Amino acid sequence: MTLRGPLTNVVLLLVLAAALVIALGLGFFHVAPADVLRALFGDATAQQELVVGQLRLPRALLAVLVGAALALSGTLLQGVTGNGLADPGIVGIHAGAGVGVMLLLVLPVSVREASALAQPVAAFVGAGAAALLVYGFAFKDGGVTATRLLLVGVGVAAGLSAVMLLLALRMNDQVFAYAVAWQSGSVAGKGWAPIRVLAPLLAALVPLALLQARRLDVLGFGRDVATGLGVAVERQRLGLLALSVGLSASAVALAGSISFVGLIAPHMARSIVGPRHANLLPSAALLGGLLVLVADTAGRTLFGTTELPAGVMVAAVGAPYFLYLLGRSKA
Repeated sequence: MTLRGPLTNVVLLLVLAAALVIALGLGFFHVAPADVLRALFGDATAQQELVVGQLRLPRALLAVLVGAALALSGTLLQGVTGNGLADPGIVGIHAGAGVGVMLLLVLPVSVREASALAQPVAAFVGAGAAALLVYGFAFKDGGVTATRLLLVGVGVAAGLSAVMLLLALRMNDQVFAYAVAWQSGSVAGKGWAPIRVLAPLLAALVPLALLQARRLDVLGFGRDVATGLGVAVERQRLGLLALSVGLSASAVALAGSISFVGLIAPHMARSIVGPRHANLLPSAALLGGLLVLVADTAGRTLFGTTELPAGVMVAAVGAPYFLYLLGRSKA
């Protein structure tokens, strides 16, 4: 019984590795799996090494990292709220990050391109401000209820979306085109630069998230029980919310708003490994990476010369799934 989670995570890791090899081979220029492996180790033709190592590999790795970050963020958020409908995109965190990035885009080029960290920092600030706004409005009678947090988050997300629209009206055509592509949620054409930024951030945040398993399990017993066990519930919730914001903002800053990953991946993981967060958190991260990788691969290969962003592909599945979960909810 105790090996169920670790063994499952090993299987999921192998599935993710296999999906990565397949994704690197699919496209207009097809590369067989064996040749993909040779290209990764520098033992293939120059064309194969260019396509696999320089064009497809950074895109696929970014998809995996973004998916893992969003899935962990959603798992933390669901644990904090006790609501399986919680997702960083639904409760306004993505919209807050979007406002931060859009504000950066309306600034002069010299400001927004002064540092590779300018966009992630803007997303962090916007996401953090949105999370505090949602938490502040949802806080009532000494605490926060899951239903109230979700409803306030949806309202704040709608308001922030309107702010983004107003900011878009101040952009020139070139910046507006970039903003639209960013909002659609895409990992295409970004090269290695975002991975160099995202990987160190996740190297710091992911271990912190995995260490929160016991706290999340205690919070899952309910506010009264957790308080009786000596847990400072609201302080713990704020800390976990900040970690969720950090993970989500890191991903959104570089890949745009890819919603529903934080909703779907935790539910998939919970159905496989159960509710204990020691198993749930790594499983959700692996499934989130797999989900975005498959979505991006499908978006660039299934429609001929037309390419759909990963965010659109995930939303095509995530939106109906959210409505299904909403219909089952007793809230």
